[in-house]
Amino acid sequence: MLFGISVEPWMMMWGGVFLGVLVAFQMLGGLRIIKLKGKLHLKVHRGVAWAIFLGGLAHGVMGFAYFGRI
Repeated sequence: MLFGISVEPWMMMWGGVFLGVLVAFQMLGGLRIIKLKGKLHLKVHRGVAWAIFLGGLAHGVMGFAYFGRI
């Protein structure tokens, strides 16, 4: 249990899928396959990068909690 939430295996699975999708969109944006111009592009790219970071952090904490390391 972490912060009053039981970490279940399906939570870990969907967290990994979510992070994988974010990484894919981040890479597509960085390679200019998804084309956004101007300030909006920078905001979207920066926002996705922060979402990946925060999602990875939460996913890691839940993983440690699930496997009994915390």
